[in-house]
Order: sequence, then structure tokens, then C-alpha cells
Amino acid sequence: VDDAGALQMKVKVYDYDKYDIVDIAELAEGDVIVMHGEEVEVTSVETTEGGLVMINGGMENGGFDLFSADENVYYESGFNDVKTYNEVGEITIPVSTEFEFTDSCDLENGPVVYYPGDFLVDSGIEYDFNPNNTSIVVEGGLVIAMSHIFMP
Repeated sequence: VDDAGALQMKVKVYDYDKYDIVDIAELAEGDVIVMHGEEVEVTSVETTEGGLVMINGGMENGGFDLFSADENVYYESGFNDVKTYNEVGEITIPVSTEFEFTDSCDLENGPVVYYPGDFLVDSGIEYDFNPNNTSIVVEGGLVIAMSHIFMP
């Protein structure tokens, strides 16, 4: 809560490297690709029947795995096929009075909706947020929604 009594949310902002599908299709041994801001020389490229592109032996051999879920952009895929996110910074954003937090982590009991005041008291919110299971929606400079999903 700021000095004026308005709720604010301090968030870590993440992004992931995106690779054009045509560029990856043309990637060959000897090329250079930028992974996590660093240039990496390509020593091998292999594409599986499932569409996974393994660079330099793939993740299991110290390289990288790329996957595409939308047929336009590849992203680095980690274990359990999750995106590999990079932290880009922190920001404090005001929260709308209309804010709703939907927690869908409890698969047996279904989603639970929380409101701004629930963050100020012990309302049972589990703070295990990470870029693979939590996202926010910002509109007009205010956080209007947040969702938290189950990730195995």
C-alpha cells in the first residue's frame, strides 16, 4: 500500500527469447545464434518428428531445445516443455480497485477468486508465483487481473 492508501504490486518482469521459424529452419552448423543475450556457435542442429529443434545436442547434452507452439516463433523449451524465461527487471504498478486474482492451482476444488483486500489479510493465498504459472494483465497503467495456474 502506498502513502495514499492505494494498493500497489511489485512484480518481476520476465520475457523469453523468440526465434523466427524461417531463421531456425535455415540454421546450420557454423552459424551463430544469440541465446540469453550471448552468442553461441552452432555445432549441430537436429529436428525431431515432434518439431523440437535440438541445438548443440539439445538441453540434455548441454545445448538448447527450441519449440514452437504457434508455427511462427520458436522459444527455448526447458524440462516439462515450459518456456525458459529471463528476468528483465522489477516494477511497481498500481492495482485497480476492480482487480481480480484467479488462483486455479487446486485441481480438486477448482479456481478461487481473490480481491485487492485479500492481499492485506491472511486469506490463504499461496505465494509460489513464477513466470511459468503466473501472469498479470495491465490496462491503463493499472493491474486489473492476475492468474495463477497449476504447473506440475
